[in-house]
Amino acid sequence: MKNKISLILLFVSIVIKAQITLEHSYPAISQTSQFSVVRLNAGLKYQQVDRISGYLKLYNLDHSLYKNILMPLPSGFYLYSFGNVSDGLFDLDTDVELCYSYYGNNVTVTPVTYTFVTKIIKDNGTVLLTIPQCESAYAINTGANGSKLIANIDSLNKLSHEKFNVYSLVGSIPSATSIKNNDSENHTEMLSPFPNPSNNQTTIPYEFPSNVALAQLVIYDLNGKALKTFTIDHSFNTLEIDNSEFASGTYLYNITSQGWQSDSKKIIIVK
Repeated sequence: MKNKISLILLFVSIVIKAQITLEHSYPAISQTSQFSVVRLNAGLKYQQVDRISGYLKLYNLDHSLYKNILMPLPSGFYLYSFGNVSDGLFDLDTDVELCYSYYGNNVTVTPVTYTFVTKIIKDNGTVLLTIPQCESAYAINTGANGSKLIANIDSLNKLSHEKFNVYSLVGSIPSATSIKNNDSENHTEMLSPFPNPSNNQTTIPYEFPSNVALAQLVIYDLNGKALKTFTIDHSFNTLEIDNSEFASGTYLYNITSQGWQSDSKKIIIVK
């Protein structure tokens, strides 16, 4: 009898230790809020961004606020992509810097033209670099040659890249494995969809880190509203989109999973 009681107590103890408990909840800033983790030289931080307001909030692992950074967006422009949040990549001080891109369109002309701007800013708002007509940019570590920023320069009609600029950076990417697009191993450059523009169907090629089993490919409208979510894995490397579900226009999509997030890409549907 005593042995049975001991086994029961041991089992209960194991079950209690194995329980998963809610530690903290972060209210969404809006329906476009995204939450992930970033590695800084100052340590891991929780990261929350709102695509409409342009606010990036960083929290310590004890859930206290670390930084609240505004990504300024001119009137009529929308956040397109952001990444490479760092405290030692774009300059040599301990301030937090980040790279982000925004866009606007002119629908009064045919074809519609799109204006892109990519900026690198400090947490106090100081602008370190402005790249006109840059759709997105990301940093990589090239080893002995240092860290580089790859900037994708788009054409005004938003149908193709015009060129790719490479910038040398004074800092370095943290050597530990990053959870949020801060090193070459975990950063995946999104391949372009085809055909684009398209009518009946769009094929989206995709890649994401091999250590991530499942991911979500999310399609947004130009206001950042999520319209459709697809779960993807490594069984295939393309996703076929039925355009009958969407009206004519321009849409954005990206891939997210376990704190990892790709840059955004565009789909143009013409019917």
